[in-house]
Amino acid sequence: MRTHRILQVALAAAACIACGAAEAATTYRVIEPPLLWPPDTTSGSSSAAINKHGVIGALVWSQLGGSVGYRCDKFNCEYIPPLYIPHWPFASVGGMNDAGVVAGTSADIANTTHAYYFDGVSSHAIGGLPDDYCGGCANDSYGNDVNNQGQVVGSAFGVDGRERAFVWSASTGVQELGTLGGGRSVATAINDRGDLVGYGSTAADTTHAFIIHRGKMRDLGHLGGDWAQAYALNEARQVVGCSKLAGGEVTQAFSYVGGVMTALPSLGGSYACASGVNGNGQVVGVATTSSGEQRGFLVEGSAVFDLNELLVERHRANWTITAASAISDKGLIAATGVNRVYGTTRALILKPREATAAR
Repeated sequence: MRTHRILQVALAAAACIACGAAEAATTYRVIEPPLLWPPDTTSGSSSAAINKHGVIGALVWSQLGGSVGYRCDKFNCEYIPPLYIPHWPFASVGGMNDAGVVAGTSADIANTTHAYYFDGVSSHAIGGLPDDYCGGCANDSYGNDVNNQGQVVGSAFGVDGRERAFVWSASTGVQELGTLGGGRSVATAINDRGDLVGYGSTAADTTHAFIIHRGKMRDLGHLGGDWAQAYALNEARQVVGCSKLAGGEVTQAFSYVGGVMTALPSLGGSYACASGVNGNGQVVGVATTSSGEQRGFLVEGSAVFDLNELLVERHRANWTITAASAISDKGLIAATGVNRVYGTTRALILKPREATAAR
C-alpha cells in the first residue's frame, strides 16, 4: 500500500549524510521491470507503490500524451486498463495492496477524473461524495491508496468546488471524512487497521497533516511553517510526510510517533519529503542535496542515506535514483531512476543485498 498523490511527491524533489552514531545500512541491487508502453513512444515511467510480494505499481507516460498504469514484478508487467480507452488514455496509480488490487485515478470519456480500483480483471469507477455535495459525481475525484481490506482513500470535489477526503469500501460506499476546520481535505494513505492520514486546511487557512484513528481526526500540526502534509503510515501508526519550517523556505521530511512530530535528517538541500514507511520504521522519500540535485533517500534510525550511495557498484555506474515512493517490510523499495547511459526515466525495484557499515 502506498501513500498518497505520489506524482506530487515523487517527482517534486552525493553523499550519504549520517546523523548521530554510525548505523548499519544495506546495499541494494537495481531491478528494472520490463515496462514499455507503447514501445515506440514511451517517454518514461515511475514507481508509485510496492506490496509484500515485491510487486510495484508503476506509471508509464507517452511522448504523445497520456499515461497508463501497470503492476510489475522483476519478470512481468501487467497493464491496468483505464476507465476509458481513447488513443492516448490517462490513468495513474496511487496505491496497491498485497493481493494486487490497485487504487488510482483515471479519466472518463468527458475527461473528468475519477478514483478507481483495479481488481485484477477490470477497473471500476468509485462514486463521488454524498448527495449534498456531488450526488453521483460528475466532478473530479482521486484515488490515493488501498489497504488489504479493500478500503480505498482519496478525495473528491463537490458541486461547491471544495475538495473533501473520503474512504470507500464495497459494503459502505463513499464516506466523507471531514476537514480540520477549513474548506479542503485529502486522504493519502490507509493501513490495515483502518487508520487514515492526509492533509487539510484549517480555519486559519493553513495546511496541516492529520490522522484519523477510530473515526476521530487529529491535527498533527507542522514543523513551524504552518504547512504540512502526511503521505504514509504503518500499522503502528507512525506517520511520515513533510512540512515547511519557519520562514517557509525549507521543506523537511517528518516522522510522527506518540504525539510528537520530529524532523528527519536531510541530504543537505532545502527540500525533503517522506513518502513511505514500513513496519520496521524505515522511511523513504525524495530530497535535494546541497548542490540542488534530486535524490531518493532512506532513513534508518537516526541516519539518512542517499540511495545512490547504497547501490552495488555496478548498478551505481548505470543509475541515478531520483525518488523513492514506498518500502515493504522486507526492505524492497519502489523507486524511480534515470539511466545514465540512455537518459531515460524508469520505474525500478531496489532489492536489499547485504548489510554494510554506514560511513
